[in-house]
Amino acid sequence: MKKLIFAAIAASALVLAGCSDSDTGSAADSATSAANNAADDIGSAASKAADSAGNAASNTRDAGFVAALGVANLKFGSDDDMVSEAKDVCEDLKGGKSASEAADSVKDKYNDDAGKALNFVRTAVPLYCATETGKLIG
Repeated sequence: MKKLIFAAIAASALVLAGCSDSDTGSAADSATSAANNAADDIGSAASKAADSAGNAASNTRDAGFVAALGVANLKFGSDDDMVSEAKDVCEDLKGGKSASEAADSVKDKYNDDAGKALNFVRTAVPLYCATETGKLIG
């Protein structure tokens, strides 16, 4: 009789342990899934915030550049035209051109006034390609 009671208790313990393991496994899987989803949501929100911050910084830089051109009486075309031209100047400089050579590509915007074109380059470089600042000297 003791053996039968012991066997019944052992069998019950095994059944309960088996149920407990599967419940724990399901709970662990659910928790892992929820944690992964939360991490994905946080990562997505962080990425969106970084994109927004980057766009805001770019917009601020562009607005500052256009304002500086206005103060120096160097505006031409639309704001987008001036920003695009500044980026083109930077590509010229990165490609090996000197500041005066880069200014030559902008002279037509200023009725061939080399001085204004060079001032445009001097205004663009610190904002859009600071690594090329050394080319402004000399």
